[in-house]
Amino acid sequence: MAHPANVFSEDYRIGFKAQQVWSVPHALEFFLLGTGAGLYLFSTWFSPFALGQLVGELTVIAAGMSLMVDLGQPKRLWRTFANLGFSWISRGALSVFVFLAAALMGTAARWLNLFPSLPSFPLACEVIASLSALVTMLYPGLVLSSYASIPSWNSPMVPLLFFVYSWTTGLAAEWVILLFSGMINRLALSLESGFLLISFTLISLLTHLGGMARGSVAVKEGFRLLTRGSLSGWFIGGVLCAGLLLPLLIIGAALVNREINGLSLLISAILVLSGGFFFRYCILKAGIYPPLF
Repeated sequence: MAHPANVFSEDYRIGFKAQQVWSVPHALEFFLLGTGAGLYLFSTWFSPFALGQLVGELTVIAAGMSLMVDLGQPKRLWRTFANLGFSWISRGALSVFVFLAAALMGTAARWLNLFPSLPSFPLACEVIASLSALVTMLYPGLVLSSYASIPSWNSPMVPLLFFVYSWTTGLAAEWVILLFSGMINRLALSLESGFLLISFTLISLLTHLGGMARGSVAVKEGFRLLTRGSLSGWFIGGVLCAGLLLPLLIIGAALVNREINGLSLLISAILVLSGGFFFRYCILKAGIYPPLF
């Protein structure tokens, strides 16, 4: 005979409410924005690569298209610029607009030699685009951390994680492009940087998790969702293990053996990119409103 459910069991969490507004489209938008901006910066300053610049710009354009699809009516897009003084959404939208305008202009000027009498014009455009790219990488985390009503987002670690993850996925995207372009030898220059960057991302993420485990009741509920609840498979398996630990092992082995295996590095890059998307998705879905009483 079945026993009636015990409403006072530890699994009965009265008052908690998960946010339902931010989901897959926003995770995809944030992933594309950060990855595209990070790729542009790497391809401009650290490992100059014109194709990487262009792909980074196209990736940010794809993020904007994702946003317009989510809005439902593209005519509403102008409203994102309506509150620059108070809203990080407005500031972020402006940074994306400035980035695309400056980056595309700089790429066109450099490739097509549009202004031969102004040799510094492409460089000036790249500097403006790069500064805007840094804001673009930060702003999704700043938007989330501004929501005081969701304590697990309202933390300085959230902007830091989004910023660091943008560098990490941007570098992984550059590796994919280099591999498909037959430039595997150029990867040797960035393997150590990749290992350090992924390690720092992992440490930052674990630090954030430690803070969540010691946080308020609502923050602990978000921690539970990520580590033992409905999001644990995506977060533990997809973000931590497949997205960070496994690539670290593969890249570490390549550094120790001094032997670059294109296929294994391609798999590592794809895992890092996938983990970067699931990181954003899990952080969004772990946004929990605290009980009202």
